[in-house]
Amino acid sequence: MEKEKKELRRYQNTMVIYGTGVILFGFWNLLKTILSFVFQTEDMREILEEMRKERFIAIFYILFFVIILGVDLLLRLNVGLSARAEGFGQKRKHGYLISAAVLIASSVFSLYMVFTQFTLADSNLLTLLTGAVIELTSMATLIELFVAVLRAKSLEKRLAGWR
Repeated sequence: MEKEKKELRRYQNTMVIYGTGVILFGFWNLLKTILSFVFQTEDMREILEEMRKERFIAIFYILFFVIILGVDLLLRLNVGLSARAEGFGQKRKHGYLISAAVLIASSVFSLYMVFTQFTLADSNLLTLLTGAVIELTSMATLIELFVAVLRAKSLEKRLAGWR
């Protein structure tokens, strides 16, 4: 029984650490996106030129982009903060695991998009590889968190049965 308690504490610590990582990846994604628009001036010129031609499309594009970034950040905050709280011993509903699954699926899609860009001749290989490594790390963090939560729940049920 003592061994199971130590294992449970280890999973709870993992939930706190990876929950923090998920939150940081959310803010990194937001910062990376903003900086990529700031420093990719040629792409920004094209976007601004299109905006001058079609105001409605430009407004729609900007709103869609902001909503996607906001949803991603909110999902990551929900997952990270909930995992941290559960790791510290607070009881949480497991709806945040659905958010984690959605984020894992979006990471798989994002990686697919990155790897399809490898075939494009004008793509910057170093930028694509860096993005792929960061996305893989983010996805691995989410998967590890997901596994830690499930194992902690299993151990909690087993320990509750021994009382």
